[in-house]
Amino acid sequence: MKTRKKLVSILCAAALLVSALPAASAVEPVENGFDTLSISMDDYYAATKPTSMLFHTTSEYDIVKNVCEAFIAVGRASVRSPEYSLEAFSDLSQDQVEYRQSEYQYLAALYEATDVAILRDDMLFSDFEAEIDGTSATASVIEKYTYYTNDFDGYNFRMRKYTFSLDEQGDENWVITGVVTDDPWETSDFSYEPYSIADVDNVANAVVPIDTDMEADRLGEKVAARSSGLYKWTYNTSAAVEYAEHFFNASATGGYNPLFPFKTNENGAGVNCQNFASQCVWAGLIGDCDIALAMTSRTALPAVTASRAGSSAKNVWSYEDGYTSAYDGNPWVSSTRFAKMIKNSNTITEGPYGNTHYGNLNYADVGDVIHINWSGEAVDYTSTLNHAMFVTAANGDFGSRMVTDLKIAANSSSTNAAYQSLVSYVGKSYKDKNFSTSIIDCGYYSIPRDWMNFN
Repeated sequence: MKTRKKLVSILCAAALLVSALPAASAVEPVENGFDTLSISMDDYYAATKPTSMLFHTTSEYDIVKNVCEAFIAVGRASVRSPEYSLEAFSDLSQDQVEYRQSEYQYLAALYEATDVAILRDDMLFSDFEAEIDGTSATASVIEKYTYYTNDFDGYNFRMRKYTFSLDEQGDENWVITGVVTDDPWETSDFSYEPYSIADVDNVANAVVPIDTDMEADRLGEKVAARSSGLYKWTYNTSAAVEYAEHFFNASATGGYNPLFPFKTNENGAGVNCQNFASQCVWAGLIGDCDIALAMTSRTALPAVTASRAGSSAKNVWSYEDGYTSAYDGNPWVSSTRFAKMIKNSNTITEGPYGNTHYGNLNYADVGDVIHINWSGEAVDYTSTLNHAMFVTAANGDFGSRMVTDLKIAANSSSTNAAYQSLVSYVGKSYKDKNFSTSIIDCGYYSIPRDWMNFN
């Protein structure tokens, strides 16, 4: 009986092929995975086929695994080089596959239009699972993708789970007919329409209109109202960002600060985005990430409980004891309510102080919280905000920032990122009108921060 060899995974294939390349073709070593350009398109394709090499056998499970991983890796490679194509691994007549291909094409065009180059990347796969039933299969895998660019903050990280549908077309020739991810905008009522490459110029070259009646200050109309009988706690954005780096990859199964348990809905899906963003702001108001990590009380200042401020107070902001009738809910864990709480903040009541600008990102800066309405509708004070993101890096000057100028960290999705380009995270061509920006300037409290026993 003729035996077939076991096909090595894409990761192993990449390592073997890189070692065989001549020195002139060598790429920089990567820490965790492999660079997507480290092997050729032909090598990716060959790795998904049965082989007759000695001492190995090939299983259908291995083939399906490598087809799925090659699809993702080649997609990422295609953003950097037109020599790579998804056609060899998929049935491009399927809506989900066409959408995914257009996503990579859109990113390639966007980077070109904004003069951003990916210098190298680092891809790692984990948690592969597959079920094969005759000539059909379903599979899933988690992609951890780090890439380094020549833009304002050259480190980017993206993690998400892909779920594939595959059919066997011919002898052991598995092709992908559907692919979805757990990106937040794909979780409900999502239409897999291909990206319009024509939209790239609109996003890359958009001119943000500046309100000439607004003072050139992030606090806008609040700039003149700063007198207070309370103590001002400065906001340490470095501490807030460091905290975000600790917990950007939190999930319901771990990776979160146990002082603030991960939030899920009745279906077990993560709804932790604003909880995470509030924690980052909280750490920045404490002023030292190490102190924040050592905290044992989630109701002590700088949080403001309903018991402290009143059950109908507009400045309530606390994971525990955080319900206020002013917003009919808890601003600590709700994007919509947090934005309103910051909008209503003032210098004579305790809590974080700032302002919320609806319908723009103009004044977003490191340490701020931005929100999006996934529906594509323009947002205002009455809008429902669907998702919170914490700003970890910013380019250009406040007053003229847009979606291409920010990097963020976020929870409640396997796309969690420490320094993820906002424009690549939101995916579709969302405009400034779809966002709100909650400016965090400082905090005001009844006692000096230096005297505060945080626990």
